Amino acid sequence: MSAIQQNVADNMLGRIMSFYSAIVSVALPIGILLYGFLYEKFIDHLPAILFLTSAAILAVGNVGKNTYRHLSNKNTGR
Repeated sequence: MSAIQQNVADNMLGRIMSFYSAIVSVALPIGILLYGFLYEKFIDHLPAILFLTSAAILAVGNVGKNTYRHLSNKNTGR
């Protein structure tokens, strides 16, 4: 979110942040439904579900970090 605020023009910031908020609002119930299904279906394997979820979060974070690395380099002058 801070990368969006730093790199989007002021006249577009409200629109972009509204779009970001809408995407998050849509994704939340989908995630809750998915987790509810996984917990119900694989109740005996909860540690595996949590481990896989943690791995997925780290993978998405790493992809995002690599994707937006050029933005932080532009701001710091590197």
